[in-house]
Amino acid sequence: MCETFIYLLDAAEDLSINLHNLVHLMRRNGLQARISFQPDHNFDWKAEVAFVKKRVEFIGGKTEKNENYWEYEEYLEKVLILNGMGIITLEGMIHLEESLHENFKGFDLLPGLMIIPESNIRTLKQVVYQELNDEPPYDIDSEDHEGIVKIKKITEPSAQKIHQEGIKPPRLFLLHSDFGFLKDILEKISIQKETSLAEGAL
Repeated sequence: MCETFIYLLDAAEDLSINLHNLVHLMRRNGLQARISFQPDHNFDWKAEVAFVKKRVEFIGGKTEKNENYWEYEEYLEKVLILNGMGIITLEGMIHLEESLHENFKGFDLLPGLMIIPESNIRTLKQVVYQELNDEPPYDIDSEDHEGIVKIKKITEPSAQKIHQEGIKPPRLFLLHSDFGFLKDILEKISIQKETSLAEGAL
């Protein structure tokens, strides 16, 4: 069964809460928003991103019996094209909630956001291979890489492109199944409040 999405602003309106409270509720319940970088034929969503690669170094050379090794992480930075959909990580949801609390909007929400680009597997694989070319490329979902990138800076469309071609900032979505889950939670909270008020009036 294919999951469908609902625009985050529409979800907040349907639940009668503001966007910040919706993201807060999602984070408290371990839900992750999606972010859509809608590509245009004249524009690609290029971003300076950072990500971490776990490394293992064997002391004295790698052999089947060699158990002497140490692990460390490398911090890498590259420019990636983020066209398509991405998943905001749980840590990214904290950043998104804090940004909304500070009344950030549009492109200002993006710097510092941690996401997993769903359609960027090949590009990220190539980046890692270029940085660590002593080993073959590995998949974005391999055990030593979670596919998470942190947006440092994104190339925004020019004022002319925004005006003439109607390019908008990336949009936020959530799964319809998550929307139903949140709706049930709010309904239970409402019932509990009504029950408490009724008991207090007795």
